Amino acid sequence: MTVGGAAHRSPSTAAAAAALSAASLTSPPLLPLTISLLYAAAAHAFQAAWHDVRWWPDAERCRAIGGRLGVLLLAAAGARGGGGTGGEGGGGTSSSSSANANTGTNTRISISTGAATAVTTAISAYLIRRTRRLLVQGPRRTTLSGKSLRGRVVLVTGANGGIGYETARQLHEAGATVVLGCRSEERARGAMGRILASSDTDDDDDDDDDDGSSDGKNGSKGRLIFLPLDVSSLESVRRAADLLQTSILPSLPGRRRSRPRLDVLVLNAGIMMSERRESVDGHEMMMAANHLGHFLLANLLLPSMRREAVDGDDDDEHGPARIVVLTSSTYSLAASQGGIDLDDLQCCRKKYTMFGQYAQSKLANILFVRELARREGEVKEEERRVRAFAAHPGLVRTDVVRNMPWYLRYPN
Repeated sequence: MTVGGAAHRSPSTAAAAAALSAASLTSPPLLPLTISLLYAAAAHAFQAAWHDVRWWPDAERCRAIGGRLGVLLLAAAGARGGGGTGGEGGGGTSSSSSANANTGTNTRISISTGAATAVTTAISAYLIRRTRRLLVQGPRRTTLSGKSLRGRVVLVTGANGGIGYETARQLHEAGATVVLGCRSEERARGAMGRILASSDTDDDDDDDDDDGSSDGKNGSKGRLIFLPLDVSSLESVRRAADLLQTSILPSLPGRRRSRPRLDVLVLNAGIMMSERRESVDGHEMMMAANHLGHFLLANLLLPSMRREAVDGDDDDEHGPARIVVLTSSTYSLAASQGGIDLDDLQCCRKKYTMFGQYAQSKLANILFVRELARREGEVKEEERRVRAFAAHPGLVRTDVVRNMPWYLRYPN
């Protein structure tokens, strides 16, 4: 409601507006706090734009942004109160006395402003560091307990960098034999060397395991195996599946089962392409690498994974085999636009956009996992079931941005 053309505001709103109008947000004492508020808001906006969190409401982020806004308002109110303490000089004072008084007042204001700036800068540094830890870096990194995966065999696609590399490193650290499915042997060997160099496992303490295998330095190196695999090529996927089942798994030491078994399949490899390209098979590249190749690989390995789930030794505590597919929350872009486009899966007719087609491939991942889990749930013998999972890793700095335009690649 307005009276005489002026809008009435609540006392709290009026006080906040007065505080912000009386003390500029870019003044030295308030500028650091303004930066900390903008940093928290930008971190939330970036994550929300990637559909990693909701725009509103998100309790943790609302508290973070609201708290920083509250600190800024309090500081602005304090600056306003401090700025209004000075009064006009009395009419009877001499000009010389007035000049001396003004000089002293200006000196005190400068000292006060400098002290206030130092305090707000320290507070801002703490808030920015806390924002980075909570909203950017996330929780502290957890590691698997030592030797908890001893005797298990895991295949990780795209394991030479990014999420795949860190997954392979931690699995190896926990005692698993890790097969690195990569297109480039040079990059895969480099990743294997880095994993060995960073390994904290002391395999010399238990050279002879219960399953007859041996570790030691050579054993630790032997638990890292390169598998040539280009998930964008269906022929490469078929060759890799055959090599794994007929050569690599049977050659592993200490395998007591009647048939080789792959315990975990981690389908991690993925790309983002700024321009539409086709694979060697004529499929759109992102759909081929992110979904079609992994779909074929899982189906080629599924029978042997299921067979070994029941043919393993009675004392095998590893449980059912697992398939883990790395997906992304960007699938919601495709879901909000009608879901998977089966009539134009290769994006031949509709306009190609990097995020749009990437979302289609990630939605395909999720639909595949859900259907696989449903079918495995119908298997009567529980011990024969292969468990399927779709995992969204959150926003992570990886090499997937290498094919993005520079203005998207640099901030990531």
